[in-house]
Amino acid sequence: MLSTKEAKNSQYDKEDRNIAINSVLNRFNRSLVVACSVLLFNWWAVEWKYDNEIKTEEKENYIKVLKKNTHSYIEIDQNWEFIIDWEIYLLKCNNYYTINFNDQIESYLAIDGLSNGIVFKKWENYHISLNFKIEKSLKIDDLKKITKDFVEIDDKKIFFRNWNYYKLKISESYYLESSKSLNLIVENINPNKEVLFKRWDKFYISSWWFEIEEKIDIEVLKRKAKITLYSHDNYHFKDWNCYYIDLEWYECYPIEDWMFLSSYPELSIGKSVLLIKDWKNYLYGKYNEIYLFKENFLDWIKNKDIFMKYLLQDLKIYKNDDFIKILSEIKDLSMKLSNEKKNSEEKILEIYNYMVQNINYDIFTYDHFINKKYSEEYFKENVKSEVYSWIWTYKNKNWVCSWISGLFFYMTSFVWIEDLEIENWIAHNGIDWWKHAWNRIGEEYYDVTWHISSKWTLKFYKYKKEDFFKNRQLDLS
Repeated sequence: MLSTKEAKNSQYDKEDRNIAINSVLNRFNRSLVVACSVLLFNWWAVEWKYDNEIKTEEKENYIKVLKKNTHSYIEIDQNWEFIIDWEIYLLKCNNYYTINFNDQIESYLAIDGLSNGIVFKKWENYHISLNFKIEKSLKIDDLKKITKDFVEIDDKKIFFRNWNYYKLKISESYYLESSKSLNLIVENINPNKEVLFKRWDKFYISSWWFEIEEKIDIEVLKRKAKITLYSHDNYHFKDWNCYYIDLEWYECYPIEDWMFLSSYPELSIGKSVLLIKDWKNYLYGKYNEIYLFKENFLDWIKNKDIFMKYLLQDLKIYKNDDFIKILSEIKDLSMKLSNEKKNSEEKILEIYNYMVQNINYDIFTYDHFINKKYSEEYFKENVKSEVYSWIWTYKNKNWVCSWISGLFFYMTSFVWIEDLEIENWIAHNGIDWWKHAWNRIGEEYYDVTWHISSKWTLKFYKYKKEDFFKNRQLDLS
């Protein structure tokens, strides 16, 4: 009889054997399952391959039969294009049937007009079309030949041709991508009426309307503009009248020596003012046209351009409505004073005497500018801006040198005196140099202001240059 210890050891040996046997059986079962799975998969793969080969062969036979009974067969890409003899062609179909190989082939062979149809393959699908068209695929060079025009433009749609600049104007356009058939784009438009254009190595074609605009140079613009002005001479004659063109508060458009009208859609050239100033050109779409006087008002004025230059400067300062009325009074007075005088010298002297006897030097202004008695702020508060006008000098019979010289210019201009000018230099009053103005007529100089302030204590009223400039000089400041 076994002891307790031996009995326990015997029991453990049996359990170990059972565990070992079960482990071996489990490994055998797993190996058997894997082997069976491999065998089953190989059998299925062989069967699938066989079935697939059967189906492929059936499809090929299916297609062979359709090829024999249709006009042709082609394989196309995603753009409906195909290649024959190194040339690209495009298939265009209005409608087509997608072939279902589960259908009996007799159902397709019975289609009316099949012999004139086409079988084509796109991706992995087969189709039949009875209404189709094959075109040679267009290239850019082909489009150049069939479009109405071809141009290469910059970012502003401008191009150069035949020694001139032009601008392309279009409403809509197609970008001709290399990945898309040009035929499919062109079929939506009429290329014979459109323009092909190139910009930064990319091609486009207009799709509805285009226009080529020729540049307008400055000479043409002068003729097309309603009014052409030069420099500061903002006046013009129309219907025997003289008008002042006020541009001060209006928007202007700087332009080069040539322009495109379409660049300024807000402007109507035939209603605009062209200002040519300091070798630059400006267009004004809006302006104020102010009537001045009849053209014959200037009949007795020798140098009309200089007269109008000063008159318009005066007009910008003196804003009262009686400007022309006062100017007419000055003209009538000047002609009355010189009416019985025989020559220019007598006329000048008569006007000179009138001014010395009737115009006063403004002490308030003299104290401010010369004696420095008042501050700039105090002076501006107590003087009106319109007093800086030659018209004001006549109207109020007083002022200072620049405006007294201006009035003398007006009066001598009205009596046919020529070669008149106002000069603004500096003069010495015995104490210091100060800004001053006087008149030059020909080669002789007149300083009415000094005679007014001295009341005929001066011996002469006109001077030669060498005598006049002994106490006067050019203002280099």
